[in-house]
Amino acid sequence: PQHRLVFANAFVRVIDAYFPPLYVTQYHSHAADNVAVTILPGRDDAQGAARIGFAGFSRGGYSHVATNPNTLPMRFIDVELLGADHGEGGDDEVLTDHEVVLNNGRVRVMRVRLDAGRGIPVHRHSGGYVSIVVRGAEAAGTWRWHAASEGEAAIEAGRQALDVVEVEPR
Repeated sequence: PQHRLVFANAFVRVIDAYFPPLYVTQYHSHAADNVAVTILPGRDDAQGAARIGFAGFSRGGYSHVATNPNTLPMRFIDVELLGADHGEGGDDEVLTDHEVVLNNGRVRVMRVRLDAGRGIPVHRHSGGYVSIVVRGAEAAGTWRWHAASEGEAAIEAGRQALDVVEVEPR
């Protein structure tokens, strides 16, 4: 019940998973490969702060019970990978100010960190992707699907620093 499907198309399914303190999920399955991005780590210490924005890849076809043993909530934006939305660019296109944090045959995950007032000029991604705000003016956990057909985009931090994770299915 704490896993809410918030978006689906032919390429991804986006699930917002929120676990209150001391919560144990029901036994459930994940059929598709997925990337879970940590929004709230369940703890308020240096280790917890380091987990914010972490993107972990899992092969589909598993079942499990997830537990939040902490006294603070945990939240993940989970992107299930259904297929690639191929654009005009190449798969390994280098994007300015994008740090590749995970790269395999199913997905490329990049992180963009910008100081307040900084921006990235107009650029093009090689395919469709989900952007997830980890920190910034928009609320943490705000996500958006960007289709390959959208073309070029710019990123602006605004008055606050911006930290975004981008999940691009292959």
